Amino acid sequence: MSRKGLELPTNTLIILAIGIIVMLTLVVFFTTGSKQSTSATVTQNEFRAECLKYFNQGCCTAAATDATCIALVPTAQKAIGTTDGTKIQNVCCNK
Repeated sequence: MSRKGLELPTNTLIILAIGIIVMLTLVVFFTTGSKQSTSATVTQNEFRAECLKYFNQGCCTAAATDATCIALVPTAQKAIGTTDGTKIQNVCCNK
């Protein structure tokens, strides 16, 4: 009894299974990566908005008081990771 007719469907099923695994891996990779980049984009946009508010309130001038200006940028503090007024001023005021 010859089994030549059974080899083609078996090989096709194995290749099909490998293809499905590769496709699922790619889908998981791209959907996971996009969630992280979306979060980073949102954080950057919030930071830019807070820096613009910081700049518009006159906090980039030498006469600005740190306590008042630091209170204006809670999101900038989170994005930079510091409450140091000098560091926030350097980043927001392009110094």
